[in-house]
Amino acid sequence: MISLRHRPARPPSRWRRPLVLALTVTVLAVGLMAGVVAVSLARSETCSGSAPLPTPPATGRVATTGVIGHPFAVAVTPDGQAAFASLGAWWPGDPNGLQVFRRGPDGLRPVAIIPLHSAAGGLAVTPDGRLLLAALDDRVQVLDATRAAAGDLGAVLGAVATSPGAGTRDLAIAGDRYVLAADRSAGRVTVLDLPRIAAGDYGPSAQLGAVDVDLRPGGLAVSPDGRYAFVVSEVQRPVLSLAPTDAAYGLLAGLGVLRRAGTLAVIDLSRVEVNPLGAVRARVSAGCSPAQVAISPDGGTAWVTARQSNELLAYRVDRLLAEGPPPAPAARVRLAAAPAAIRLVDGGRYALVAHAGDARRVSVIDTTAALVGRPAVRSELPVGDGASEIAVSADHRVAYVANNGSSTLTAIDLTALR
Repeated sequence: MISLRHRPARPPSRWRRPLVLALTVTVLAVGLMAGVVAVSLARSETCSGSAPLPTPPATGRVATTGVIGHPFAVAVTPDGQAAFASLGAWWPGDPNGLQVFRRGPDGLRPVAIIPLHSAAGGLAVTPDGRLLLAALDDRVQVLDATRAAAGDLGAVLGAVATSPGAGTRDLAIAGDRYVLAADRSAGRVTVLDLPRIAAGDYGPSAQLGAVDVDLRPGGLAVSPDGRYAFVVSEVQRPVLSLAPTDAAYGLLAGLGVLRRAGTLAVIDLSRVEVNPLGAVRARVSAGCSPAQVAISPDGGTAWVTARQSNELLAYRVDRLLAEGPPPAPAARVRLAAAPAAIRLVDGGRYALVAHAGDARRVSVIDTTAALVGRPAVRSELPVGDGASEIAVSADHRVAYVANNGSSTLTAIDLTALR
């Protein structure tokens, strides 16, 4: 009997070799990537932390203002009369842009919403108060701060490109010379020329250089003399840094499957334009998933929030820059869950630490007590869900907290701390 069963057609012989070659290359690439990730995990430092500190109900003098949308960042004009909240769309119909508020006797009064093409991850106002800068995914948007404070929709002046898909997030300004942008997806810090931007030059010449750091860089801070920039990254780079290995390694560590330390890096800004590859002066492990960094007014101490470690870490800057092995933290303060945003107030005497998620609090830390090993959590102030950023007025009388989850800004009376 003759079988009539259908047999699958074999690929023509001319296709067999390319198919086998393609399969072999794929298997080798996957094997190489897995090997790189495995070696990187073996060589990288694990991170340890504390269980979240049990805390009493938060109490204190605060005022809450509703925001139309979900604020991620907040900035204040040097005169303290206007505040800007960046808005990010969560649902269809949510706005992307900036909501402008004016400060009055009864608190913040909403003025206008200035649309932007995407959510702003970070905001900064130049020291002279002329420009407002907003970090978008692939650019730094430049606005006239005075016109923006008045709610003028024509305040947008232009934008300086970082790169497609850079994931530009946080911003910092170094004196009157540099604008620093943390490119979260690209794993680098882009350095922009502030005088050129102020003169209206938004082209390629406004980019001075880019410094590679570790994966998912976030918080930025600058030393008081403008010489050094400090950046925290959530995860160390793998031993072989390629797009696929970075993505796989970062994903595993970011999901918390593997607890690997993030880093604090110190960038010498004088080297950026001459030798970007040699601009990183120091690099040290900084707990699990470090989120932000703040520098003391005397430039001597860097304070880092470690979100998954539930800690505030302090590093002596002179020890970071000294020759030899990376130093251990000079202080560790156990905190409530998910410490994220940080700002120093009252001449660096206190650190305000906002907690992400549903902790709904800002911890007030006595930095002097922390550095000598005494109990340092002075009080807990109530804020909204998803506190993500803190801005402080120039007179240090009020701090504003952007609460992404509850669509609010919380104003904290800093005079009550004194």
